[in-house]
Amino acid sequence: MSRKILLVDDDKNIHLAIKTIIQKKRNNFIEMARNLFDESSDQMSEILVDHVDSAFQGEEGLELVKNAIEQGDPYTIIFLDMRMPPGWDGTRTAAEIRKVDSDVMLVFLTAYSDKNPEEIYAEVGSVEKIFYLKKPFDPSEIETIVTSLTYSYEQERKLRLLAMTDGLTGLNNRRHFMSLLEQELRKSKRYKRTLSILLTDIDHFKQFNDSYGHQLGDDVLRQVSQSSIQSLRESDINGRYGGEEFIFILPETDLQQAAIVAEKLRKNIEQLEIPWKKSMLSVSVSIGVSQFQPDKEDTMEQLIGRADRALYHAKDSGRNQVCASDS
Repeated sequence: MSRKILLVDDDKNIHLAIKTIIQKKRNNFIEMARNLFDESSDQMSEILVDHVDSAFQGEEGLELVKNAIEQGDPYTIIFLDMRMPPGWDGTRTAAEIRKVDSDVMLVFLTAYSDKNPEEIYAEVGSVEKIFYLKKPFDPSEIETIVTSLTYSYEQERKLRLLAMTDGLTGLNNRRHFMSLLEQELRKSKRYKRTLSILLTDIDHFKQFNDSYGHQLGDDVLRQVSQSSIQSLRESDINGRYGGEEFIFILPETDLQQAAIVAEKLRKNIEQLEIPWKKSMLSVSVSIGVSQFQPDKEDTMEQLIGRADRALYHAKDSGRNQVCASDS
C-alpha cells in the first residue's frame, strides 16, 4: 500500500508550496523521523510519502477519496482549506470524507478568522484524527506534521491489519473478508461487472487432526492457504471462512472462467506434500463456484448460498473436485 497525501485547496500556490516541501525534503523526513521515534533509517523510509494528489474543490476531493478506497489504496493525510468558494467549505468536505474514510488524518489549513475547533468538531461529527495548521505556515511545520501523522497512520494500519488477519493462515479473517465482499459487490453493481467466488473445503480434514495431531492439522491449513494464494491472481481476495474452509473473490470473472481458476487451484493443492516423520502426506480440496449477477436482484447471501450448495455437491460426488452453480 502506498502512502498518499491529498491537497484540497482552491489556491494553486498552496498546492505548489506543499508539494515542493514534501517532494524535495525526503532526507529531512527520514532524519526527523529518526529523531522523533528513535528507529532506524530503514524503518523510517517506510513512512515516506509516495504521491501527492490535488483537488481544488471539496466535491472533487471527495471523489478522489472514494476512488482511492475502491482501489484499496486510501489516502494517509488530507490537507483541507477552510474556504473554497463557490463549493463546499473545509468542514463540509471533512464531514463527507469521514463518511467514507474514518482512518485518514485530516489537517485543516486555517486563518485566525476561521471557525474554532469546537465548531469544526460539531460539523464533522468527530474529534479524532483532526489537526490544524495556521496560514501562513513554515516549511518545517509541514515537514513535522507529515512525518508525525504518516508514522502514526502506519502504526495504526499495522494494528488494523493484525485485527483483520487470521493468525494461523495469514488470510483475511471472516469478518474482514465479508466487509471486502460487500465492497466488491457494490462495485460490481455500480459498474455492471460480474464477479465470482470460490468456496473451498479441505477433504477429510478431521482425519489429519485425529490421526496425526492438531499441530499437523495447523500445518495443513497453512500450506493449503499459501498454495491457494499462489494459485490466484493478485487482484483476487482471500479469506478464511471458518475451520478448514477458505473463500476467494475473483473480480470481473464469470462462472466459466472461475471454474478454470478453481480447477487450477485444486490441482496445485493435490500436488502438495505434507511432511510427517519420514513420510509425506497428501491433501485435497473440494470447491464450490458461484457467480454474482449484478443485473438481477442478487444478494451476498444468495451468492454464498449457491457456492455452498455447489461445494456440497462436489463433496457428495466424491470430493477432490470442482462444482460450479448458477442457480
